[in-house]
Amino acid sequence: PLWCKPPAQGRGAGLGELRRQGAPSARPHGRGPTEGMSLDWVERDLTDWAKRTLPEFLLISMQDPDNKDECIARTPWQSYIVCVAEVQIDGEASLTGRKSHSLFQFELNIGIRLDIELEGKDDYWPGVVQMVHFDNVNVAPPIITRMEELPPHVADEVAWYVREGMGRRYLWHGLARWHAYAVKKWTTSEPPPVPDPYRNVEKPPESPPFAKKKLPPASTEAEPPTMQHGGACSSSARPGVPTVESGALDPPENIGSPPCP
Repeated sequence: PLWCKPPAQGRGAGLGELRRQGAPSARPHGRGPTEGMSLDWVERDLTDWAKRTLPEFLLISMQDPDNKDECIARTPWQSYIVCVAEVQIDGEASLTGRKSHSLFQFELNIGIRLDIELEGKDDYWPGVVQMVHFDNVNVAPPIITRMEELPPHVADEVAWYVREGMGRRYLWHGLARWHAYAVKKWTTSEPPPVPDPYRNVEKPPESPPFAKKKLPPASTEAEPPTMQHGGACSSSARPGVPTVESGALDPPENIGSPPCP
């Protein structure tokens, strides 16, 4: 599957914890399970609704907002085109609280299949992106990439773009739009603000940060001159002391002058 099982540790706040933090208790202290419960209390399962609607926002997250047929997500150096092709959702979502102050709560794991292409070429590669523990607290979850089917040079650039570049902002924007839409639809609360990555493009580094650093060329410094007078002597004048010409010494800065007799 496109989504992975969440790890046992390092989880975000679960629905139970969120209810304890924000939703009033459905069972007043000291009373039975139904005695005293308010008639305007609401508790509604929205899991199916979340699984149906969230993919719609993510599928268009990397497309031009003014032209849904145009994919605008391109890596900054080799211009690989990255598009969301498929989305799978696992988890739960619910509406809990009084009708006048209900809370939309969710904890979802997301799997995404990406289509990667090079414009003007027939090359195509599928990649997988995962975001786990997307919930009310963790609205911008870390992005996990799986690019085993891509050539290494393509995988490095696409993975960086999705995890740290504009691709990440596009995906988070899709999550933020869905969250704001859900809050507006199901509650009376003010929807959270949604940043606009399309008109606030983040400038990438001039060179790929994932590229291996090239080693500097070997030193071509000339052999240091040998002293004939003034307290120093030629190294060739002493037996057993190798010379630069022999290739047995390190670069000149590591050569020490032997003491004169």
